[in-house]
Amino acid sequence: MNTIDFAKTVGLTEYEKPMLLESAKDEWPYKECFSIGKMDKGQWQTYQHTGFGAANITNELELVQFDEAHELDPITFTAIKYTKGFVVSEELEEDNTQIKGLLGLWAKSVGRAHRYAVNVATTSIFNNAFDPNYVGWDGVELCGTHTTDSGQTIDNDFPAASFGWDTVWDMVKYFDYQIYDEAGLPLTGSPAKLILHPSLRDTAEAIFKSPGKYDSTDLHANTLKAVCNPIYNRLLSSTTAFFMLGSDMKDFLHLRHRKPVTTKWDDAFEIIGRKCRTHQRFSYGFSDYRQMVGNPG
Repeated sequence: MNTIDFAKTVGLTEYEKPMLLESAKDEWPYKECFSIGKMDKGQWQTYQHTGFGAANITNELELVQFDEAHELDPITFTAIKYTKGFVVSEELEEDNTQIKGLLGLWAKSVGRAHRYAVNVATTSIFNNAFDPNYVGWDGVELCGTHTTDSGQTIDNDFPAASFGWDTVWDMVKYFDYQIYDEAGLPLTGSPAKLILHPSLRDTAEAIFKSPGKYDSTDLHANTLKAVCNPIYNRLLSSTTAFFMLGSDMKDFLHLRHRKPVTTKWDDAFEIIGRKCRTHQRFSYGFSDYRQMVGNPG
């Protein structure tokens, strides 16, 4: 960046502050859905273990049946590095007559680039939820047909259907009776959040906030009112897909920071300028699938 590129900044033109405003908000509230922490190494690993199956009927003096729990396959999270930098000429720095603290403002603005990278990364888990190239510890994509250690099948990839009253209820029922632990014992969940594209907002708001049943002329109570919290994410690659997360899913969606955004300056000696370099490292992913169900729409 030099004085030719920023002729207004070094010239006579008055600038208006709105042109420098940077977004201070995330593209979507991922902090509500992810467990967020730090990592002290370049990689970290987590795993699950099985519990025990149902108790057995045992007659008098009959041998007790002993069961065993064991570890399941691990999943490894690797910190990825994201960078952004810029170079500014010394002339531009010297001849800047308009914007006080220009270099500091630019250094601060790259923070949005890093913030956006986190938003894209966390969204990618949902964008790849139906893709068999992105699998979890059990070798199956996040939303797919899973088989527990006991042989029980859990299908959290619902048949493609439009977002609406019935499809939301289908997801609620998933948490009622379609989840099992690795030993095959039934689990229940509590629907907490619905992740969807903002293009579906009008339908979602009508479903969850209408006093009566959405889009019905009959006087039925709205049984879905406030059943979960809709979260709109404009970064979703599909405008039709939607996902329901149970209240425990936050324990299985992970964002771990290895190094926070770091800014360093140096002289660009050979070209008579200044260089700004920023980078961060973090890992992200999921460690279990049970407390989430998806529909590609």
